[in-house]
Amino acid sequence: MAYIKKVLIPRKTVAGNIKDFNQLYEVFYYPKVNDLPDKIALYIYLSSHNKEYAKRSIYFSSYKQLEEFILDMITSYFRFRDIKIQPSIPLEQFRLISLQSFLDKADKRVRGIWNGRL
Repeated sequence: MAYIKKVLIPRKTVAGNIKDFNQLYEVFYYPKVNDLPDKIALYIYLSSHNKEYAKRSIYFSSYKQLEEFILDMITSYFRFRDIKIQPSIPLEQFRLISLQSFLDKADKRVRGIWNGRL
């Protein structure tokens, strides 16, 4: 029996106008089926004018793998912010404010899911 995937995060565009292409991502959950384990999948697409040119995927078979990936992405996010933004306040103060703002957004989103609003 094959997997039946469930959409967790619908397709979102993350970058466009890359030589007339768009980059998109989507997240799925694959429930356990017979001997196949449950897993999370991150799909990344390259498309143009509603035509898909490439699709890549990363699968996570445990929440620990997904957690590590998320922490790596958060680390990359803050490193990117350090490079892109030249704050008018001391860097450490800016970092603490940025981290708190990020955590507040994450808290609001997760609580929304738990309360059935998202």
